[in-house]
Amino acid sequence: MRLVCKIVLVSICLATSPRLIAESSIEGVWEISKIVWDVEATTNSEPLPSLMIFTSAHYSFVWMPDETAIEAFETRWQPTDREKLQRFDELVVNTGSYEISNEKIRVTPTIARMPEFMGGLMVYGFEWSGDDLVLTLLEEYTFDGVSAPWVEESSGKIHLTLSRVSD
Repeated sequence: MRLVCKIVLVSICLATSPRLIAESSIEGVWEISKIVWDVEATTNSEPLPSLMIFTSAHYSFVWMPDETAIEAFETRWQPTDREKLQRFDELVVNTGSYEISNEKIRVTPTIARMPEFMGGLMVYGFEWSGDDLVLTLLEEYTFDGVSAPWVEESSGKIHLTLSRVSD
């Protein structure tokens, strides 16, 4: 009977340890080192600056999806309406809580650049590639459950390869 109990205990530990390792090792500060857009069949191996931070229960994402660096405003601290509109599309910003289950990361933003995304949901598949973490956008919804058109209409996916900056 003791042998059976030991085998069951070891089996439980082995079955749950990869998940515990995945959940704990995601914590830290990351930067996007590569962006792959399946729908456009493009890869950006030198993306613009970014930071993605994961604590034990919260996250913060700030990144620039384009390949051209953002420019300073013509008149410092006084952007024109055109410059404000352009800047809106140049940054992805959201922060909130997250949870991991079944090899998916579900983020729920409390603050976001787009108001309808606050209280919404974004689901990423994730996998490890060596020391890097690869996030694949699977679903994105507003606070009232409306699917983001760029996810709904796209047969391709967006893959973000994250490289650790610090723990």
